[in-house]
Amino acid sequence: MSAPERFRLDGKVALVIAGTSGIGQAIDVGYREAGARVLVEGRTPAKLPATDACLCDVRDLAALADMVARVIADHGRTEWAGRGVRVNAIAPGFVLTDLNREKMAPERKALAVARRPMGRFGETDDMVGAAIYLASPAAQFVTGETIRVDGGFLAAGL
Repeated sequence: MSAPERFRLDGKVALVIAGTSGIGQAIDVGYREAGARVLVEGRTPAKLPATDACLCDVRDLAALADMVARVIADHGRTEWAGRGVRVNAIAPGFVLTDLNREKMAPERKALAVARRPMGRFGETDDMVGAAIYLASPAAQFVTGETIRVDGGFLAAGL
């Protein structure tokens, strides 16, 4: 398999929780560009795409379980590591989104940026590469891992 093929998601089905804005929306777009069929979960009907959408409030565990059951029934997948499903996570640092971009005072933003080795806040697109990697064949032997995508904040010991 060539290097570019290792990062393709053709034939994969991805469920992106909170995929209607911010980091989730960026991952939705990235997965689609990499070839995956993406199902987007959200709480606001007006924000959901016309197709491949799952209206659900994942804070309600019963609703979450029902949504997962529907995805499995519709797409014949949600098995575990012994059957090729890997469970990994991304731990983002502070990422600027439409929801939080204007919430922090300028002085606090300046202090927070100064404490980051990369000298900036994350953007939603900064999370996409890690998400595609973890879902792709390139990570076929990676499971139970958390990848920090925080611009070096935690590694700097701050």
